[in-house]
Parts: sequence; structure tokens; C-alpha cells
Amino acid sequence: MKDNQSKVTELIQGQTKSAVREAEGFIKTLQQEISNMRPLDADLQHLELLSHTNNDVRFLESAVSLPLLTEYKKPFVFLVHPYNSFERDSMAVSELIEKLNTTSKLSLFTISRKVRNTRIVRSPPPQTREEFLQYASKLTFNTNSAHECLILRNENREVMATHLLQDYPEHTQRFNCRAQILCNEGFRGSPKYWEVEIGGGTWVCIAVSYQGIRRKGKQRTLFGRNAQSWGLRCERVHVEFWHDNKTIFSKFQSHGSKIGVYLDYRAGILAFYNVSDNMSLIYKHQTVFKEPVYPGFGLAGKGSYVRLCDPVKNETKMSLSSPFKFGSL
Repeated sequence: MKDNQSKVTELIQGQTKSAVREAEGFIKTLQQEISNMRPLDADLQHLELLSHTNNDVRFLESAVSLPLLTEYKKPFVFLVHPYNSFERDSMAVSELIEKLNTTSKLSLFTISRKVRNTRIVRSPPPQTREEFLQYASKLTFNTNSAHECLILRNENREVMATHLLQDYPEHTQRFNCRAQILCNEGFRGSPKYWEVEIGGGTWVCIAVSYQGIRRKGKQRTLFGRNAQSWGLRCERVHVEFWHDNKTIFSKFQSHGSKIGVYLDYRAGILAFYNVSDNMSLIYKHQTVFKEPVYPGFGLAGKGSYVRLCDPVKNETKMSLSSPFKFGSL
């Protein structure tokens, strides 16, 4: 009898100690949660005060820095003993979370209202070459995408079409039927500007393309002949712009050997300029870009070439050994 009584006593004492330890752990957890939410409560109160002022910029800066409350969605219920619960404390924490969520929703409503009422002034588009050069980007060829009739030279800064097939390894990114090549750089966001020198052969296409353009076969793989790319085809005295297999622009005009390309991703602007002498617009296209675009080039005819320029450096006096003349080879 005494042994059984002793075992029961030990069992009760063990359960009591376990309950106390669990309760102490829950208390620390609750205290930590409350401590973590106090700064957020103060931030929301500060944000509420800012919403009644005319300082919209400071309000928006403060708003975007606030953390989300997604991790505090479920109420806390901690039961550690049938006769001793922390339900009251849990309710207090849940009420605090509900208050913070309500304040946060009101703040988000105020933010969206202020955003609608705040005028966003876009910077004016560049007008001079010096202004365009502020957005200059250096391009590099993606050698894994080059068709086997294209040869890279001058430290991979130039690409030329040839009748001799190169021994390139097979690659999923390689164009296997069209003499085309993409660059490594994918652009989105802020405006970009780059320059190239072109010439030789029959024509050169200066393009931008989504990464997902088809690379294999002849159908819908030419730049501009699909919905994934936009391309300006430059012949000797004729230019035409293609997108989604449609001719958007066609004109007989001389375009020079040096072409500048301006991309404003957010505004949906793709513009081409003759920068051989004075900077003059060839064609400007308005569209909506949905994913990053990569500069690319298509070449037709033996000897057609593209040379990537470094707009930051003074390269106006630098040229390829071949003079600019389509149809000469």
C-alpha cells in the first residue's frame, strides 16, 4: 500500500514539475510575442499620425518599411493543466494581434489612397547622345546561343556570318537553323542604352527577345517573326521593324553603320538611332514588356557582322577592317 502511495506521489510530483516547466515556457513565449509586437504597435501609431499630415513621401517611406502580420494569424491557446490555463493571457495576446491587424488594414487603405493621389513625375526621355550615354550598358555575347555559321572574334566582341560551319558543341540555347545570337544581359526596370556597328553581307537584324524564344527549327525562330521578340532589319538603304510576324514599320532610308538602341522597359519604349554622325531617330516602338528582354542579332549573307561597342569609351574613330556596305560580299 505504501509503495503504491509513493509511486502515485512521485507521479503527481513529476506531472506537476512538467506542467510548471511547460507553463514557464509558455509565459516566456507570450512575453516575447508581446515584446516583439510593441515596436510594431508604435510604428503603426506613428504611421497613423503621418497619415494626417501633408508629407506623403515620408508617409510612404515609413509604410513600406513595416513588416507583415501574416505570421500572427492564429490565436494563442495554451492549456497546461486542467485547473490552470493561460486562456486569459492568450485572449489578451489575440486581442492585441487583432488590434494590430485592424490598424494595419486601415493604414494600407490610407497608403493606397495616398498613392492614388500622389503625382508620379517621370524623368523626361533623353534627347542628346550625352544624355543617352547616362544609361549606357555593356553587352556580351552568349556564345552558347550562336548559330554554327557565326564566328566570334576580337575577344568575342564581334560576330560575323561565314559559310564555314564552326565546331560548336550542342546546347539547348543554340539557334540551329537561323544565323542568330543573343547576349547574356537580360534587361528590365531602369532604362538601358547600347550601341553596335553593323555592315557587310545582305542585312543585319538588331533585336530584343525574351529568353523563351524558340531556338530550334526554322518556323517562328527569326527575330521579329514571333511574339517573343522585336527586331529592326537593316539593309543597305532600307529598314523594317518586325514583331509577332508582322511588319510594323518599313522605310527606304540610309541608317549608317553605327546604331544606338534605347530601351525603357517600364515605359514600353524600344527606339533605334543612327549615331554614325549626328544622332537621329530611325524608329521608336511602343509596347508592353512582360519579362526581361535580351539584346540579340540576326545576320544574313557571308560577311555580315555586328560589333559590340562600349558607349562609355570614345570609339567613334574605331571601326572594323571591313567598310560598311551591305551586299558587297
